[in-house]
Amino acid sequence: MNAQGLVPQEYTDDHVLVVPRAADDVPARAAAWFSGVRWVREAKARQTGAALVGARFRGVPRDETQPEPGILALGDARAVGPFEVTAAQASALGLRGVDLVGYALRTPVERGLPATTADADGLGRVFPEGLPVGRELGMLRWGVAVARALHGALVTSAGQVLRPDPSSVVDLTLFSAHPLRTAELLPLLRKVVPGARVVGEWTSAEGTPSAQLVGESQYDGAIQLDLSKVAEVPRALDAVPWRDYGPYSYRVRWVPVDEAELGVDSPSGTHVIARTRMRSVVARLTESLERRVGGVVVDEDGFVVDSRALRVRGVEVPSGRMWL
Repeated sequence: MNAQGLVPQEYTDDHVLVVPRAADDVPARAAAWFSGVRWVREAKARQTGAALVGARFRGVPRDETQPEPGILALGDARAVGPFEVTAAQASALGLRGVDLVGYALRTPVERGLPATTADADGLGRVFPEGLPVGRELGMLRWGVAVARALHGALVTSAGQVLRPDPSSVVDLTLFSAHPLRTAELLPLLRKVVPGARVVGEWTSAEGTPSAQLVGESQYDGAIQLDLSKVAEVPRALDAVPWRDYGPYSYRVRWVPVDEAELGVDSPSGTHVIARTRMRSVVARLTESLERRVGGVVVDEDGFVVDSRALRVRGVEVPSGRMWL
C-alpha cells in the first residue's frame, strides 16, 4: 500500500502530517521540539494566470490565487506546507467533515533496531520491516505528537495512517518560581485523591526543597506528585517570558495498575477507562497548583497547556476523582 489517494500526489513519497486548518500552529509546535526552526521559504499565494470565463471576458487572463506551500526548517530536516487536503482525502483518513491542511516531513530515511521495546505511538506496527531511528524517528515522533495534540493524523510514506488519541496524554508538569511545603501540597492532592500521603521530603545543602507525594487507588492506579528544582526547562518554554515560569517543577504523573500498558498503542479497555478518569484528576490537581503558585504547564509531549485547555481536561470526567 502507498499513500496514493490519502495525500496530494506530489507528497506520496513523504511522511505527511495532516491537521485541522483552524488549529494549525505547526511552526510553534516545531519550536517546542527542534532548534533552528525558521521559514526557509514562507507560504504564500501563487498567481495562476487562468483565463476569465464568459463571453465578455473570452481570452482575457485572470489572476487566480492558489496557496504555495512554504518550507519550514526543523534543524536539518524540513516540513513543506501547509498545502490543501481535499474532502475526499479527509474522508479516507477518517477525518470527514474537517477542513485540513498537510505538511510533508522530509528527513533522511534511517532504519534500524529500536532502543526500547515500548511503542506507545504504534510506529512498530506501521513499520514492520524496520523501525525508523535517529533523525527520522525524531521527526515521526514529533509528527505523532502534533497529530495527537491537534486531532489530526500522520500518514507514512507507505500509506499507513496513525490517528493518535488526544486523551492518551495524561501527565503534566507545572514550572513555577515558588516551591510549596508538603504541608501545603498534601491538602491539594487530597482534594482529588482522598487518603494521599507524603512519601518523602528533602532539602539540599543549598536549601533547595524537593518532595514526593502519592495518592493510590485499587482500580485506577496512583497519582504521584514530585516537586524538584530542575537545571533545564523544556524547549517549549523558550517562547514564554522567563518571568512567567521558574526552576521548580511540579510533576503530576499517573501510575497505572499495569505500567507496561503505557508502552503499547492499543491498551486494554480497563486501562483506557482508568486513564480517562485519571487524566481529569491530573488536570484538576495541576490547575489547583497553577492557581496557588503561578507558572506554566507543559504536557508529556512537550507542549505548553494553557489555562483554558487545563480547565477543559479537568471537566472531561464530571467527578474529577479517581475510583477508590
